[in-house]
Amino acid sequence: MTARVNEHWTANGRMEYATEDDNLDTAANSNKVLVNRVWAQGQYGKTTIMLGKFPYFTDVDGGMIFDDDLAGGFVQFGDKANVKLLGARYDARGITNDVVKTVSMAGVELNSDPTKKFTYGVGYHYISNKDDMKNKLGSADDKYNAESMNIWSVGLGYRFDKNAKLFGTYAKNTSGDLETKHRQAWAVQFDYKGSDISKPGSWGAFVAYRHLGSCASIVPTYNSMFTDKKGVNFGVNFVPLKNIKAYVEYFTGKGVWSDKRQDTIFGRVELFF
Repeated sequence: MTARVNEHWTANGRMEYATEDDNLDTAANSNKVLVNRVWAQGQYGKTTIMLGKFPYFTDVDGGMIFDDDLAGGFVQFGDKANVKLLGARYDARGITNDVVKTVSMAGVELNSDPTKKFTYGVGYHYISNKDDMKNKLGSADDKYNAESMNIWSVGLGYRFDKNAKLFGTYAKNTSGDLETKHRQAWAVQFDYKGSDISKPGSWGAFVAYRHLGSCASIVPTYNSMFTDKKGVNFGVNFVPLKNIKAYVEYFTGKGVWSDKRQDTIFGRVELFF
């Protein structure tokens, strides 16, 4: 939902309808409507300001570090090549099984023009919770033992032509006592073509290898693999009819912490109105 306030500002929100999938009895089901985003957005030339609870995506690494909703403030200078500044709070209970609760976040990113043949970016994100991180992250015998995360990232991309692109990214958390494999994340991905919901029959595909250490890749954007995983990920997306998009993806690899074999198949159909 978007409502215009004046020539510079809009009010934005998004609601989700939540239900218990395993309970089809409407009377017994705890259905509810959630307002998961609500923010004010200002536009002054090529400067964008967001205040409230808004979506945040780490562009430098293609969402490998973070893709979720935050509460706070965000400023972006530039529409193509840009500088991004962030100061916010994040409810981490869901992604840490209530081990770490709310964290403070700050970040800065510098990104080149994504339409160019060669792209690059660098970023830094600070994440802190003095009470929970130091004593609760890690295992009983291997604690994180730091009150914050200092995550530095770099991303490089090369577009061969209009259909093919190669992208690589690396992130390192320089804080904590856990092994390096838990404090680093990296990915290499090749994209071919891309689907367009206005063009039936269009399609795209990707293949990637990713290592997502849980203290560097916090809430990654990927559909079929989450943090604390490493392995091969590939998928296709297809537009059978206008405004309908289908995805099929597969991940095969291991857990970074457990080192046990893991396989995931993901499928989804989206309708756009």
